[in-house]
Amino acid sequence: MRRNKKNPKWKQRPGEQTQTLKAAWQQLDDVNNLKSQIIESPRQGKPERAEQRLGYLRQNQGQPDLLAKSLCDLAQQIPQPDWKLALYEEAEELNPFDPVTLNSYATALANAGDTEKAFGLFERSLVVEPNDETTLLQFGLFLETQERYDEAIGQLERIRLATVDRRFAGFVCLNLGRLYYRIDEKNRAADWFERAVEYSDDAMASRLNAARNILALRPHSREAVAILQEIIEEMPGHGPALQMLHLNLGPKEQYEQFGRDDEGRDRELLNRAIYHKILNEVATLKMIAYRIVDEADSETLHRVIKDIDTMVEEIGRRRNATQAKQQEKDSTDYEQLLREISDTAQDIADFANNGIAIIKQRVYELLETPGDASFVEGIRHLLGQIELTEGALNDLKTVNESIHLDIAPFPVRDLFANWQQNPEIGNTIISVRMENPDTRFHGDEQKLKAILKELVDNSRKHNPDLAKLRIRMMSRDLGTLPNHVLPGKAPPGTSNYLNITYLDDGQGVPTDQKEWVFQPLKTTGRDGSGLGLFIIRKTVRAMRGYVLERGDTRGARFEIYLPYGAEKWRVR
Repeated sequence: MRRNKKNPKWKQRPGEQTQTLKAAWQQLDDVNNLKSQIIESPRQGKPERAEQRLGYLRQNQGQPDLLAKSLCDLAQQIPQPDWKLALYEEAEELNPFDPVTLNSYATALANAGDTEKAFGLFERSLVVEPNDETTLLQFGLFLETQERYDEAIGQLERIRLATVDRRFAGFVCLNLGRLYYRIDEKNRAADWFERAVEYSDDAMASRLNAARNILALRPHSREAVAILQEIIEEMPGHGPALQMLHLNLGPKEQYEQFGRDDEGRDRELLNRAIYHKILNEVATLKMIAYRIVDEADSETLHRVIKDIDTMVEEIGRRRNATQAKQQEKDSTDYEQLLREISDTAQDIADFANNGIAIIKQRVYELLETPGDASFVEGIRHLLGQIELTEGALNDLKTVNESIHLDIAPFPVRDLFANWQQNPEIGNTIISVRMENPDTRFHGDEQKLKAILKELVDNSRKHNPDLAKLRIRMMSRDLGTLPNHVLPGKAPPGTSNYLNITYLDDGQGVPTDQKEWVFQPLKTTGRDGSGLGLFIIRKTVRAMRGYVLERGDTRGARFEIYLPYGAEKWRVR
């Protein structure tokens, strides 16, 4: 029997005072454990277990608002889009007047393309809490994606910067600067960018972000170049600003800006890009060769693998020798500098291509070797990859040179033939859907194939931990450009367009890096050079086309728009 606390002789039993507190902590611990199990179960291939644990979570939390919060926490961490939206919907039904729930659900719907419902939820959230800073920011960014720039500015300007932390305030100012730049109010944009710097603990980083935001909208912008030059004046050794300036100035302006004191950066940049790209290419060849060897041992395949290893060692030796030789020179002639850079690119690419040619001959010999269907299919896959590698190596020198197009007619289906014939690479499954397979397009077929290969390589490189990575490629013809390609502007001339869409279900491009993903030397991975997407954009622009990244939390999404009519350009 429990003793009466009013009794002066009453003594507390050990642990009695903390019993309620311990129960609360235990309940919280149980909830967190359940959430962890729900998230991990699908990754382990156990979706039924996740549903079971979700049922336990619903039983374990009697308060609807707390259950809604747990469901929102889960939805933010779950990659499956349908499940994510279902959890948000359930949370919203449980707690329909919570700004955090409404804002989170609206953002997820916007990412999923349900813009009408997202708009309604954002407005409901602001009715509940008109001055909620997070909702105002997310609603403003959503309106920007709908090209409603004035309304987006209106939402962001309602945020009371004095009441939020400095980092959040700086981020708001940065977005306002970009929005004003979008509507061509450059003075107001500059004011907001400057305010972002004032709020920042790292003024240089904020200025660099401002330049990136501008360059993402208008490459080679004078305003962005001026910001980068200010950074370099205050901090001459600021590496990212120097590198961005190098690749956003024209070649002649680069040399006039930096002169001979900075030649090494140009040379090292090119050498690093070449080295990185070639290693990526040959690593793919080696992986395919090893996979075939595992299934059917072959002395010739072992020689192919040895040839690849020897080639990599020699490329490294030549790279180091070239760098040492260039450091000894004292060139003040701009044209001579360009020749040296071009020669370096040509030498390494030519050597690699010669090595690939020898490997290609060995693979042709293997095709004549008797073997089962699986072996023959693997060899054909290897041969197709070799041909793609040859094209990619020939394009490496375009980093610092103009793009030279080889315009010729071809059926659209030819762009995707390799991926239809070889739909699996390691953990990656590739599917193709064409609405216009028989349409004849005039363009540089090999460069377009190289673009698709670069995107596949990027997806695989940035999602190594996925058990299965799914990639989709689609093509169709359009009578005009969608509004989001050139917001606020009319497309130049009248033309039909070939639209190629590339999607994967990986981690996608981080939200804070979407705006400048095509900028040179900007990479989202540890091993990237930051030049692959830059080369893609440069190539697409040479074809008078456009390329955008419009993915969400479900993965990356690249859209390419190429005009028909290149046969009239007289470009070869």
